[in-house]
Amino acid sequence: MKALLLLFFSVLANQAFAQTLATRGPLKATVEDFYTHNFMSAPAKIDALRASAREIDNTITDILAPRAYALKGAAMRADYSPDEQRYFAMQLERAPLSAALNIAERRARASFSAKESDGTARARELWLLDTKAYYIDEHVDITQVFFDPAMHPFDELVRRIEAAQAELRNGAKFDDVVLKYSDDKQAKENKGRLTGINFAGADARMGALLFKQLKEGEVSTPTVTRAGLHLIRLDKKHPRAKRSFEEVRMTIVSDLLEQAAKEARLSLLDSITEGTLTINEEGLKTLMPVVDPKLGEKMRDISRLQNQAQSEKGQGTKN
Repeated sequence: MKALLLLFFSVLANQAFAQTLATRGPLKATVEDFYTHNFMSAPAKIDALRASAREIDNTITDILAPRAYALKGAAMRADYSPDEQRYFAMQLERAPLSAALNIAERRARASFSAKESDGTARARELWLLDTKAYYIDEHVDITQVFFDPAMHPFDELVRRIEAAQAELRNGAKFDDVVLKYSDDKQAKENKGRLTGINFAGADARMGALLFKQLKEGEVSTPTVTRAGLHLIRLDKKHPRAKRSFEEVRMTIVSDLLEQAAKEARLSLLDSITEGTLTINEEGLKTLMPVVDPKLGEKMRDISRLQNQAQSEKGQGTKN
């Protein structure tokens, strides 16, 4: 009975795969063609393609176009030049190897995915050994009042900064001062708060202030940067820390999967490479451009003339 049920469902599956998906003239694309065309895609990607009418339409076009060319290609190639014919033949040479490389890669991916526990274990090993890639650098969160020199005359800019400082000394809330004085167009939305600032991404003066001078809760004096002037409150300083394994697990596993796929392709290439590669020097000379033996001397002469011309131009400007 069990054997009969398995046979029944097998027949149903084969019938479903053989179902016609689309036709164009004498050409036909089946459901099986759809899955074969997307053979290299992960199951989740295939599910996403199946759910999109546009992607299904694109796949149908990709399936039928080569079949249409197979019918008409010989006539279309009749007027190819010798170079075009050789290029076409070379692409035909590459096609079987390209398919074989894809199959090797697909097998490696399937094998890796089947051993999920092994992949996770290896990912954890790499995470434990890491001292750089999976760390978050020291960073800070701040709230700032930004003063834009391009928006105010200098005297007015000074008055605004002094007024903001006076209100802070008199007990005004920093957040209220931000809304009243900041020239940052995003101040109403973000209340002047900026998070995740690291030393490498900060202006040199800003970096020194945030990471070497201010303590949490302190407000800076007016600080000049390339953007303008700032009154900054250091809200939180976060030390350099390692990301949790769960946070980076999928990234590491994905990298390992890509490495397995790449190694499978390289392994296949190695397996078909036989004999010692010998370069024909005469052919190499034909291919490589001829270098003028006096090129270095000519370049020095050009440089000397350029320097002389610049020197004479400088003398003329002085006179």
